[in-house]
Amino acid sequence: MFHAMRRTKIICTIGPAVDDPRRISALVEAGMDVARLNFSHGTADDHRRYAGMVRDAAEDAGRHVAIMQDLQGPRIRTAELRDEVVLTPGQTITLGGPDSALPLTVPDVVGRMDPGERVLIDGGQIELVVEERVGGQVICRVVRGGPVRSRRGVNLPDSDLDLPALTPKDLEDLRHGVDMGVDMVAISFVRDADDVLRLRDELAEMGSDAWVVAKIERAAALDAVDDILTAAVGIMIARGDLGVEMPPERVPVIQKALIGRAHARSRVVITATQMLESMVEHPTPTRAEVSDVANAILDGTDAIMLSEETAAGSHPVEAVRTMDRIAREIVGTMADDLTFRPSGEVAVKEAISHSACVLATHLDTACIVAFTGSGSTARRISKYRHGVPVHGFTPDPGVARRLSVLWGVHPHVVDRATTADELFDVTERRLLEGEFALSGDLVIIVAGLPVGTPGTTNLVKAHRIP
Repeated sequence: MFHAMRRTKIICTIGPAVDDPRRISALVEAGMDVARLNFSHGTADDHRRYAGMVRDAAEDAGRHVAIMQDLQGPRIRTAELRDEVVLTPGQTITLGGPDSALPLTVPDVVGRMDPGERVLIDGGQIELVVEERVGGQVICRVVRGGPVRSRRGVNLPDSDLDLPALTPKDLEDLRHGVDMGVDMVAISFVRDADDVLRLRDELAEMGSDAWVVAKIERAAALDAVDDILTAAVGIMIARGDLGVEMPPERVPVIQKALIGRAHARSRVVITATQMLESMVEHPTPTRAEVSDVANAILDGTDAIMLSEETAAGSHPVEAVRTMDRIAREIVGTMADDLTFRPSGEVAVKEAISHSACVLATHLDTACIVAFTGSGSTARRISKYRHGVPVHGFTPDPGVARRLSVLWGVHPHVVDRATTADELFDVTERRLLEGEFALSGDLVIIVAGLPVGTPGTTNLVKAHRIP
């Protein structure tokens, strides 16, 4: 029964470690709800192949698995190096264009760097300080050394960068993603809501209704997070870059705050980066990693994400199974949060969604059924983190896939109803066929009248299954 299923969703990054139909099917069977295509790596043909395998595996398993395209954004990296460069504390080295000792993939950023500012390489493992800018490069002093290899990430936490969140590469990749039919698009290095709105405009011009997820990985994004939440369907807490851009001890507090603010606006929230990183090499996680995943779930995140663990790790399927076990164990300890939190949308929609959860608490109900055309109704119900299962009914397969990322929501594709009686008939038939409810059970139905009119969530009904 669905009551025993986990509520927190699992996102898996697809890569060379699972580049095989059988391995993709194993991820789906293990519990993958969303497949992430990381366009920082691989070719368009690679991602098209991954997407096809995910769609086939989901269909074979009878599940709705969403595909999320993750755009690279203006990521600064070390350029291709002939040999690794070993840095020692105290030495000086040049950064910038191809003639520099350490060339960068975005050499123009050196024009925004001033003396005294830090340069962090490879997730902060290596630290440099800018001493002076000379022409098209900067001279830096090594504070914390080590080996530097090609295509290592470079962060400039003190520099006032003015890089667009959507690069020409991103726009080309976006066209490929839309052609593949991706369900969500994650935008990297967001500065403000304008970055999100531009992506939404690009998607609309391409004829896509994919949900936009804003990655929070810069300090500037934290200052604009409320506006970003208004513009996007959800956010991803990219803890790796956040922990480089600011002191890492601040990240857990920021994570909790961001999850709470996303809930208040009925927005999706994904917690990502280094969740089970030791499983890239080892078959079991550390106890600290288990606690990290558990605490993200207790914070109320919609989804937890695996990156290198599934894309390039030695134990991708076991990593998913581990997350699944943790999430199932934790769900029974979570308390309902029925505090009414209007998100600024139409008050009737908010009140109806809240009332459905309150009714489900006070009545002995099998589940809540949310009829939704866009997914918004299911999002509003999901934010209350109710212990009763939520079934999202939609005639749109794309919406059903997107519902897969929502906490506690089980998506269904159903025939389009035209009358209230048809709504009730669809509810009874689907719940009984799937054994999600039994004859005589009480269920809560949330819908809109007139049936089929977008944005008219105005009905909540306690309905007895005959």
